[in-house]
Amino acid sequence: MNKLRKRQVLVTAVGGGVGQAILKALRLSGLDTFLVGTDVHPFCAGFSFCDRAYLVPRAGEEEYTSRIFEICSREHIAYLFPGSDPELLPLARMKKDLLHRLGCQVIVSDESCVQVCRDKLRTYEFFRERNLPFAETALYDSLEALVERRGFPVIAKPLDGSGSSGVRVLFSREDLHALQDVKRYMFQEYLIPVQWGKERVTPEDVFASWELRQEHEISIQVLKGLRGETLGIFVSENVLKSGIPMRVEPRSIPEVEYVALKVAEAFCDLGLFGPLNIQGKITRRGFVAFEVNPRFTGITGVRTLLGFRECEAVIRYLEGEEPSTIQSSLRPDTTKIALRFVDECIISRESIETLGKRRELGV
Repeated sequence: MNKLRKRQVLVTAVGGGVGQAILKALRLSGLDTFLVGTDVHPFCAGFSFCDRAYLVPRAGEEEYTSRIFEICSREHIAYLFPGSDPELLPLARMKKDLLHRLGCQVIVSDESCVQVCRDKLRTYEFFRERNLPFAETALYDSLEALVERRGFPVIAKPLDGSGSSGVRVLFSREDLHALQDVKRYMFQEYLIPVQWGKERVTPEDVFASWELRQEHEISIQVLKGLRGETLGIFVSENVLKSGIPMRVEPRSIPEVEYVALKVAEAFCDLGLFGPLNIQGKITRRGFVAFEVNPRFTGITGVRTLLGFRECEAVIRYLEGEEPSTIQSSLRPDTTKIALRFVDECIISRESIETLGKRRELGV
């Protein structure tokens, strides 16, 4: 690529937290970029950070693939960053064609890697087969065995859910019987942070002011190259509110880093490339993961502000820079803490109406 040209970069799902975090990270980078954003809705705050915006069908719709190819061809896209979970699998299936036909690099892992991570029961089995620590997970048919081994509470997560949406904490069989359509859920042991100093917890421990208490959660972002090289790793202890990290504290925790790198190495066998996010807690039996996603996250921009410039690093890697030089942009500042707040953007009604009519907008 001619480095004197702007890099044409497409970020999808810029109406959501992940897409907007990627946009923020790219705007903060030292790269000269022309940012194209897509989303299914015209009322999308992320479009205000883009140089051009497009509406697209949902990832499950038939026209999605042709629309992405159309945009990448029209805008000469060099790099495509997925911004939502539903798009990971179709983009993983498209990435070879996008590269060979248009020269567009999609920052996504291979289809087999995405499939395992998107199916939480398969994720658990993947970890168990490799003797890697993961919260015990079961479908309804095997829930009784999980309760016998781990006891209550257990977490119920919708099989088609994303993030913390629809999550329930069950403290008894009565709570289970009150759960509607139980076969729509997978069940997972509740991991108690060692910092709480408890072996068993009550609803008063788990909830604060009627909201799920999400403290002492560990998030690890590992960035991998095409040949399995580790480009960087970022560990943070987070406090969340309604599933959204509001306090992010970078940490150096060798035990956690050791496990995370083992996990990432295992996923490299399935074609891991780029980001792998691992979420877990430090429990009485050590670090245990409860979620794994092969993508950037809603705190990608936060990590960038704290010195872990992952979006910039992966572009520089694909442009041929040596990992040893890229790693200087992937050094978290553990002396800082990130605190987050809600922000707004103001846009014209005309731009929304234009986008809705033409499905494309130059911002």
